[in-house]
Amino acid sequence: MAGDLRKDGFTQLILDEAVALKNRLNTETVHVENHLAWPIHKADLEMTAWRARYISVMETVEYDVPDDIAGDIDKDEFLPPSTAQNKYYWSRSLTHMRRGSIASSHARICAGGKLSGYNGKMPGALEEILIAIDKAKPIYLLGAFGGVVGEVCKALRREPYPDPLTEAWQVNHNAGYADLQEIAREIAQDRGGHAADYTKTKAILDSADLSTISRAAGLDESAYLRLMETPFVDECVHLIVRGLKSV
Repeated sequence: MAGDLRKDGFTQLILDEAVALKNRLNTETVHVENHLAWPIHKADLEMTAWRARYISVMETVEYDVPDDIAGDIDKDEFLPPSTAQNKYYWSRSLTHMRRGSIASSHARICAGGKLSGYNGKMPGALEEILIAIDKAKPIYLLGAFGGVVGEVCKALRREPYPDPLTEAWQVNHNAGYADLQEIAREIAQDRGGHAADYTKTKAILDSADLSTISRAAGLDESAYLRLMETPFVDECVHLIVRGLKSV
């Protein structure tokens, strides 16, 4: 399992389950990969202690600063996302981590995902889905649990395009997001384009072929539609395992 796993919430559940599984199987195998972008792995002692607590089940992959911002910051120091400029550095680092994490994984399982209050160039789950589609990775979207994934599933089912996946909605629901986009667009002129492009996002989702996504995940289209719609965790697990056995 791979992902941007940090303290609290769903992450805590995954790691506690991994500890229980390790004890039940009496194995030394590490079951969780914890992919951390800079500067998250430079965080405080509390984060260090939390990571140490789960060292028996979690291998941490720390990502360095992307080359395009390496000359702008001190990579040995933690940088809080307290200004628009700092948030831009965070967004570049999170994109760098997500690309690396997806490249090293066999498949992606996505559920929920913040629509606001994130530190990347766009909602993290949305960026991961777009990268996974671009790289033709098997992707399993659990849409019934809401959040970003729920909105993406609406788009893939050809429902009216969701407002939360537009730049206007993101600007209105995330303080400072317009400033982040402005900085990213200014820097993009020299460094290759790193602002979130919601017009392109819509084009990708509008043109995404659900039958192709389903086949890549080892499922037929009706089974994949059920995966996107069922609220039952056991059924989700059954469909995901069935798909993974076929890819």
